[in-house]
Amino acid sequence: MCIRDRCHKMCKQEGVLAGGSAGLNVTCAVELANRATEPCTIVTVLCDSGVKYLSKVYNDEFLEANDITIKGTANSDSNSSVSSLSLIHISEPTRLLSISYAVFCLKKKKKK
Repeated sequence: MCIRDRCHKMCKQEGVLAGGSAGLNVTCAVELANRATEPCTIVTVLCDSGVKYLSKVYNDEFLEANDITIKGTANSDSNSSVSSLSLIHISEPTRLLSISYAVFCLKKKKKK
């Protein structure tokens, strides 16, 4: 799945308006999870917003005028072995403690 498609999928399914860097991070995290040979926890950071992409990447008229098709916005990734994805919002993502807390929350959620 390309980064643009991943951004659209996150927006439609999770309500996350992400920029290209965040889309790349999630795409890589999913790819890494697909390559894992045993259960694992993977954490990534959504480091930018999609606000600056509203006139192009998230604009249906622009996409249609430039013959750009968004693929992969169905409920699951094709060829994906990822069983679940969790999003945790942290208000101060620049702190290492916050990232550690996100890992803690993911592991706690996984045990339930």
